[in-house]
Amino acid sequence: YLEFIVFLLAILLRYIGIFPGYPLMHPDEPTSFNTAIYMLEHSYKPNRFDYPAGMAFINAVVYKTIFLPIQLTRLFITRPEMLFAYVTLDKPAVESSYEFLFGHRRMYAVYWTRFIHATFGWLTVVILYFVAKRLFNRTTALAAAVFLAVNHRHVLGSHIGVPDVLNGFFALLALLAAIRLIEKKTLRRYIFVGITAGLSFSIKYQPFAFLPLL
Repeated sequence: YLEFIVFLLAILLRYIGIFPGYPLMHPDEPTSFNTAIYMLEHSYKPNRFDYPAGMAFINAVVYKTIFLPIQLTRLFITRPEMLFAYVTLDKPAVESSYEFLFGHRRMYAVYWTRFIHATFGWLTVVILYFVAKRLFNRTTALAAAVFLAVNHRHVLGSHIGVPDVLNGFFALLALLAAIRLIEKKTLRRYIFVGITAGLSFSIKYQPFAFLPLL
């Protein structure tokens, strides 16, 4: 029950603050959704990356698999003629629908990104719990999870589309994978460590992240 309460608190604090009712609040936030949208519009060609490629790819994949199907359904219901335009690959007509799909000045995408990052934010609390439990004990894991669940800076970072929260999640995931490898050295765990470390380094360039993994 204690774990459930802590994880629920982490979820509520991060999701409640996604929709504050005002537009962009961080100068780096457009780098998260503009690149992802550009990639979807240009067959995953990024034009440029302001951060390493990981965040943009994650956002683009989630947009395409979750949010855009919902928006396309709304588009085809409200404007049935657009279904024919998409089937016939009428490029000008398709491009004219982008504002409907992504919102005026891409504001839908802003909140999609914030939802994605809030999700990774509370999942970081879960990962931290399991890392601390494997390294120490359940009491220490609960304490660590409580501190991160209510940490003001982490909650704030989970409300905006910048890479810091994703960086924390994948760094902890790579550390958890490394701990599991120390416990039992198998080919599958070696591969998983490599994948998680690669994902971690793809989010943000931070040389000191090499130290715990090494």
